[in-house]
Amino acid sequence: MQRVKFNFVSLRASRFDFTQLNQSEFYGCILHQCQFPNSNLTNCVFVKSDLSLSEFDQISPKNLRIESSQLSACVFRSCLFSHSCLSLFNSGLLDVYFESCKFELVECNLTQEQLDATWGDESTVAPPGLRRPTTDKWLSPTSEIAARTDWRRRMEIRRLEYARELELFSKPNSE
Repeated sequence: MQRVKFNFVSLRASRFDFTQLNQSEFYGCILHQCQFPNSNLTNCVFVKSDLSLSEFDQISPKNLRIESSQLSACVFRSCLFSHSCLSLFNSGLLDVYFESCKFELVECNLTQEQLDATWGDESTVAPPGLRRPTTDKWLSPTSEIAARTDWRRRMEIRRLEYARELELFSKPNSE
């Protein structure tokens, strides 16, 4: 699936396991609850797309561009953002979750305000130039097991709430 261009399509709840999406482009797409485990997203572009509740597992993207898109309640799990450019220009990052992610030598336009609106576990490393948030959405690197369990429970509850909200707003009006 390399160099594929998607325009205004709905791919809700799709799985892209080990998919080569190099140089693929998604414009105006609805990608709610999609899963991208071990996908190659090199030079991949998402513009004006809704990736809410999607999960990115074990990806190491290079030059990933997500512009003017919605990422509400997305999960980035065990991702390495290294020697690459990550563009999140004008994208909504409300309740995005970073679990065991590392931002090393990354050129990214993530602001401190955007990072503060996200969640991070005890092992997630903040991007260079930004400080690790100290809100209750971010676990301390020295968090104990009880705190980690509570954090995961709160995260899952918030994701379920968001899924219900998304379901309500995506149903057609019955008038």
